[in-house]
Amino acid sequence: WAHGYSSITINRNDWLAAAHKGERAIAGLAKEIQIAKEDGIRKHLEEEVFTEYDGSSHTFMSIPDIVKGADPTNLPTGLGGITVADAPWWAANTLTYNSANGGLRYHMQRMVRTCGKIGSNPDLIVTTEDIINKYEDEIYTKVGILSEKVRNWGFINVIPFEGIPVVFSPYCPAGNMYFLNSKFLSLVIHPDDWLKSSDWKEKSTTDLNLISNTTFTAQLVTSARNSMGVITGIS
Repeated sequence: WAHGYSSITINRNDWLAAAHKGERAIAGLAKEIQIAKEDGIRKHLEEEVFTEYDGSSHTFMSIPDIVKGADPTNLPTGLGGITVADAPWWAANTLTYNSANGGLRYHMQRMVRTCGKIGSNPDLIVTTEDIINKYEDEIYTKVGILSEKVRNWGFINVIPFEGIPVVFSPYCPAGNMYFLNSKFLSLVIHPDDWLKSSDWKEKSTTDLNLISNTTFTAQLVTSARNSMGVITGIS
């Protein structure tokens, strides 16, 4: 399991002012706090799933750990106890970008076909903002329709590739584009520790602003690394 938390601080004067104004002001402040809390948790989780496992400060099995053609860098025993040396089929698909062979869409088509050989195509492509701009420049006049699943994930204004939404994350490693398959990639949450918030307390005896921590325990897991892939070296 991997553990994380998000901290929210309320300015003591803001709280006292809301309390003085009554229930409506308190409800408004509570809504602001909830939005800030959800945004903090989302950003923390997003950062973690793109940061390689190191066994200490970063304990999530990240997308870069799972979607690669080798064992995770800091997990020599292999992902899930399975090493690529013992089971080459366990590795994800990899492709190095080479503009001499074709443009970005050419490489994307190759990766989708390769991942789809197991009978299920990727359903989400994640990359950097620079690369998604490059991709959008190539298909600027094309328009796609987002699936309800993608809208539920929180993505909007997305230009799909062969029906697959293409999105960017500020935490995605530079030069990489990941082809993910939600049929075989899941965030498993711990039933005893998922978004549990502590009571509001003063930060210290000298700092009377209020703070609350929301904790979560979860892990990113896969049952088929070879259903996914990564294009590296995109420039």
